[in-house]
Amino acid sequence: MHKKIGSIYFIKFILKVNPAIFKGKFLYMKFINIGFGNMVSVDKIIAVVNPDSAPIKRIISDAKDSNMIIDSTCGRKTRSVIITNSDHVVLSALQPETLINRFKGEEDLDGDEKSFE
Repeated sequence: MHKKIGSIYFIKFILKVNPAIFKGKFLYMKFINIGFGNMVSVDKIIAVVNPDSAPIKRIISDAKDSNMIIDSTCGRKTRSVIITNSDHVVLSALQPETLINRFKGEEDLDGDEKSFE
């Protein structure tokens, strides 16, 4: 079951663990749309950077060599690189500013400015 709010999706996961730990509450994970219907967990993102600098190009190259890269550009130009806490590198065709606005919840699907704070 999911509820769509702007570009951020809230997915409800029911944990089948000791109920005393969570006291009957549900755990919510936030996902951000990184383009073409691909999602990344907001909790896993460390950085969203521009791919033009030499150090980021080296990070991309190293991730390709170690099979830790996820290409979600669908053949388009890479415009942002998302680095996760599991050392995965995700390539996106969206600008870093667009992803950050979606992360903040300021950009609705219609382009309207919204805040969810």
